[in-house]
Amino acid sequence: MTPDAWLWGDVGNYYGAGPWGLNYHQNLYLLTFRPGVVGAAAQLVSAYPTPHGVRFENEMKIGTSGSGDQGYVYGGPHAEVITLQGTLPAGRSSFSIKGGRSHRLQRV
Repeated sequence: MTPDAWLWGDVGNYYGAGPWGLNYHQNLYLLTFRPGVVGAAAQLVSAYPTPHGVRFENEMKIGTSGSGDQGYVYGGPHAEVITLQGTLPAGRSSFSIKGGRSHRLQRV
């Protein structure tokens, strides 16, 4: 469901979620971080809705105040590991970014 011409760096982000016959929450999830001091790791607080069957590898750091959202989500369709990289701005109590997930229905 992911066209060959799509850039790998776009596929895991909210604007790169591929279409399926049934989509939930536009195949997006919200990642919320707790920023700390500049240069430190950004603590991942939550993912909502939580993507089924994945583990997050959080490499997100804290950038300077006012630096904006420089965070990226890497993970293709059916990925079991989603890597979070880049920087988020300091000076906030929390900061959220969107990730995109293309997946098929899971049997329960």
